[in-house]
Order: sequence, then C-alpha cells, then structure tokens
Amino acid sequence: MSDTLQPLAEAVKRAKGWDQTLRAVMLAGKHLRSLPSPFHTAQFLVPGCQSNVWLRQDPDTGVFQAWSDAKVMRGVLALLMEYTESVRSEITQSAVQQYLSELHLDRVLTTSRANGINTVVARLCEARRIP
Repeated sequence: MSDTLQPLAEAVKRAKGWDQTLRAVMLAGKHLRSLPSPFHTAQFLVPGCQSNVWLRQDPDTGVFQAWSDAKVMRGVLALLMEYTESVRSEITQSAVQQYLSELHLDRVLTTSRANGINTVVARLCEARRIP
C-alpha cells in the first residue's frame, strides 16, 4: 500500500506477534488528538461500535478529532487519524482496509471491534469524499 508509513503505523507494523501488536496499538492511542468532552454527544457518537467512539471533523480546518473510552479503539483511531492526515486525496474504504491489513490489525482485532472500525472508516470516507 505505501512505501513509507507514518510513525505510529510503522511502530505497529514492526511489532512481532499478537501481544506486541496490541501493545503498539494501545501506545499509538497516547498520540490521539483528543476530541474535547463537550463533543462527546449523540451527534458525534459512531453507532455500531463495541465501545463508545466519537468522531468529529473540525469545520474550519477539516482535521478529524476522535475519542473512545477503550484503549484499543483510541489506538486504532490514532492510526486512522494519522492516515487521514497523510492522504491528500479522497479516502476510500478499500484503501483504508488495505492500510489496516498492511498493519496486520485484522489479526488482532475481534470481529465486533472490526465492525465498529468499519463504521468509523465509513464516516471518514463520507467526510473526505471529493465531489
């Protein structure tokens, strides 16, 4: 997918085994640009996630902000935010899925967690669709 991954993604990809990959994902979550708590409302809640996930695109800058009450999801959100900031074109679900697969996240996430991530990805793609 990419010749050069961003720093958080590179750390996850370098991890060996399930436990190191999961640890790298959770460490990535420490770099998540947090969505301020006043935005933790139903308007920004992403339905279908196993844990609470809020996602907002700043109307002035176009930068996404996200938060989750689960460490693993914060890590995945940090990876997704890093990805969206590095991609200057339209974001497609297939490209994001390929990116997540390249990081081997499909090996460490439960089916319900993966379904929630798919919902987040769909929101990101909708917001970054180029007319």
